[in-house]
Amino acid sequence: MEVINKMVTILPNMQVLKVVEETKALRGKRPADEESENLNTLLHETAAYFKDTPASAQKDEHVIKLNQELQPYKLTIAETVQILNLRPSTAVEVQLVVEECEERIRTEEELEALVKKAVDESTRRRSWTNENLGFADSKVLTEGRREELFDDMNQNEEESRCFGSQKFVSTIHQCFNASEKQDIPEQALT
Repeated sequence: MEVINKMVTILPNMQVLKVVEETKALRGKRPADEESENLNTLLHETAAYFKDTPASAQKDEHVIKLNQELQPYKLTIAETVQILNLRPSTAVEVQLVVEECEERIRTEEELEALVKKAVDESTRRRSWTNENLGFADSKVLTEGRREELFDDMNQNEEESRCFGSQKFVSTIHQCFNASEKQDIPEQALT
């Protein structure tokens, strides 16, 4: 098999998750051979990883809306996709994603506006259940304590973001020269 065009476009994690789930559904319960078992494992592990990221809550509308809101910042495709994937909640996180951020986003107000656009509470907030906090017994963590933990984590943004940032494994490869500035075409996001 020959790969004719390695990178037609880069995909946000949300779309990768959608492709993985569609592939899992199409494969169904086929007879297991070694190759299909490996593929099933890969699909399962990839889907499980993305379930703990903002990708699991994002919709196509989120991608299109954020892309339109980020247009004035003249970000590269890779930067826009990273912001979509990571949903940075602090100026420091944006500076880590945007190359030469201090030169391209000159004022603190512009940087804060970009952070506000990137953060969408519905895609950032994680479900705080006993299971994903590591408690098997529901009596161990009461609803009040769960909310208290969530509030504490929101107060310390570094802590609240560590679960996603440290585990993040980029599935995106840069597909164009870094000096080129390109916008993401809307049809590439749908």
